[in-house]
Amino acid sequence: ARFGCHKKFPSEYAEGGFVGWQAHKTGAFNGFSLDVSYAHIQWNKHVQLTNSMPILEGQSWAVADFLVTRRSAVYITCSGVHSFSVDRVGIPWYTGDIYRSGRIGATLGLDPGIHSVFAKVKAKVSTTLSCHVTAIDTTTPSATNALVQVTAPQWMPDVVAGEFAGDAVTSVLLLNLHPSSALTGVTVAIVPPPKTAKGNPRPVVRIDEEKQMALGGVLHTHVAPGQLTGILVALKIEGGSVTNRDDDPSICPRAFQLVVKGTLAVDGRLVEIETDTVPVRCRKRSNQSFLMSFVDHDGSVNRAAVIPPLDGCLIDRDNPLPLDRDSFPSSDSDPLSPSRSTSSSSLSSSCPVMLTMHGTGVTENNQADAYKIEIGKDVWQFGVRGAWLLATDRFGAHNWEGTGMRSSIAALNYLANWTSDGKWHYLPADASRVVFAGHSMGGHGAWHIATHFPDIAIAVSTAAGWIRKEYYGDSNNLWDHDLGVAHADAALKGILEAAIVESYVDLLAPNLKGTPVFARVGSQDQSVPPWQQRRMMRHLTEHGVSVHWDEVPGKEHWW
Repeated sequence: ARFGCHKKFPSEYAEGGFVGWQAHKTGAFNGFSLDVSYAHIQWNKHVQLTNSMPILEGQSWAVADFLVTRRSAVYITCSGVHSFSVDRVGIPWYTGDIYRSGRIGATLGLDPGIHSVFAKVKAKVSTTLSCHVTAIDTTTPSATNALVQVTAPQWMPDVVAGEFAGDAVTSVLLLNLHPSSALTGVTVAIVPPPKTAKGNPRPVVRIDEEKQMALGGVLHTHVAPGQLTGILVALKIEGGSVTNRDDDPSICPRAFQLVVKGTLAVDGRLVEIETDTVPVRCRKRSNQSFLMSFVDHDGSVNRAAVIPPLDGCLIDRDNPLPLDRDSFPSSDSDPLSPSRSTSSSSLSSSCPVMLTMHGTGVTENNQADAYKIEIGKDVWQFGVRGAWLLATDRFGAHNWEGTGMRSSIAALNYLANWTSDGKWHYLPADASRVVFAGHSMGGHGAWHIATHFPDIAIAVSTAAGWIRKEYYGDSNNLWDHDLGVAHADAALKGILEAAIVESYVDLLAPNLKGTPVFARVGSQDQSVPPWQQRRMMRHLTEHGVSVHWDEVPGKEHWW
């Protein structure tokens, strides 16, 4: 920005047709946080004259200069942008922290002099851009541990009946800040817990060495310079008086710490870092949601909230499988065999699953806990009668498309495998009989996944779900006022749109023929207008799909 700062550039947004650089002093020696706004642009006038909200989306360049006084290793982060470059535009592009996680940046070695950060900013009227440059000491032995950042697990699978729910796997984030040395021989261990008084000790968390070895290819024992990666950690519970039949949350494993060790390849220095304390939560098997962990479709570790079927699995409506495994006959009899007092014609071998997707800002735990029945004043039963409840989660703006959909299906398949044996074998989940459900963004997810997997859908239940992102408010409008349209003919535009057409659930509505649908919306919904659900209901009806429509008068998005 220090060169040619008075130069003007053509722009259709500005009065007079030209814009120029705006200079800002950061007042900080290691970074800045800048409110990117354009006070001289008459946004309201553009909206009124074009009758368009997408015109509020604008793009600009941000360039920041900083001084390096000696040959240094630095760690640069830029949040609020997709990517950034240093000194030369696009050579290379480094990953920006678009979702402001605070964990994504680039480690570089820089010579003395003035250096520049280039970032392309996309905003709707205004946004905030933050870039920070942190010096890294690569030579002082006492600073060795500072070359690696370790983040403790941000969540844990819950303990249910004395065991971690699901795959008993969690993840430690590891960032190698060294600009030129890999971190090798990475291992993760549990910090030994303090000794307790004799008598009735609490159970403790241990590394499950056998499972850790079985993870094999998904373990990262070599971390490249500047690499951020997740280290999968397999856990188990040992000791204490908790047995597989206990559901006492008051007897819960104590919190624990992990220690990460590795060696810098460049000089053999040992890195050893302890994480913050990791809490453990215990939950009951019935009438309570719990988090299970599983290895997702891309090898990362993920979670989902689960509630076992209320009143047992409705294999037979008149004689459901009991929820309490202790109600079964002796262990040598098969609770699923036709010898029970049900006819073989009414018998199924597993329980259906209600797969529910949450909306923006809702956690998977809260989504699961929304499924409850009031059986008395302020007395609730949590879950769904006769079916497993599975509330999935996946970080990012996926809208339950792409990786969000694959993650939900991975959770569904894992639940079926996990409940096929072990302590849940008496309530096996059936991944081929699914009720797809969700609210808001999750309502779109229910439409989207059900229309992609209609062969496993036994019903669909959506609330305030939208059809296409391009129809939802003024977000993601294709081609409207996009400068790139001038460089794309109709054939190219068709190819580009073909990349997202699989998410147009109205186009896939015929796939639900033969599947019952329950669609609900509040008549005064200001977040997802009722038009969205009404349009989908119309399409489904035209294709002969059985739709139970419920438009609730006077209700908005939440009630």
